Amino acid sequence: MKKIFMAALFSAFAASPAAAADTGLYLGAKFGSVNYDYANISNNSQAGYSLLGGFTINDYFAMEAEFNRLGGFDTFDSTIKGKSFGISGVGTLPLSPEFSLYGKMGITSSSLEDSPKPGFSGPIFTYTNTGLSIGFGGKFNVGNSAGILFGYDSYPVGDAALTNTSHAGMLYIGAVFNF
Repeated sequence: MKKIFMAALFSAFAASPAAAADTGLYLGAKFGSVNYDYANISNNSQAGYSLLGGFTINDYFAMEAEFNRLGGFDTFDSTIKGKSFGISGVGTLPLSPEFSLYGKMGITSSSLEDSPKPGFSGPIFTYTNTGLSIGFGGKFNVGNSAGILFGYDSYPVGDAALTNTSHAGMLYIGAVFNF
């Protein structure tokens, strides 16, 4: 992950200067490592990805929707995999034509699928939750129509009815393309 991050940073600085983001539609993908903040779990740091799309209203604000595959984790007798879908407002602070910081906040609906490991029996359970998601990061503009993203997002997971709500955090790097 560190090598990918360093390669992305080098690519962003080596690229020619780009204009600030135009308004309009954008699509992107993020890849990273997902960790859950539950106790007594193993194999916690798994790969995850996001597919996102949004609309940039101006240089400072955008609306974004994303689907996230949130890796998973293991317990003694089961494997749990997560996914979510959310809608967020994204605030941007342009620091230069090439680089900006962003923060986002929105509503996310998530589900965890709990299935028995091989050798164990039992039903498959699905736990759902809807709650506040937050994130922050940076973006390097590469040319006029692409950017490299890096950041951290936190998504609500668990079963709200059982008050066993927790969060999945995703440290990522990605790409976005403006249209």
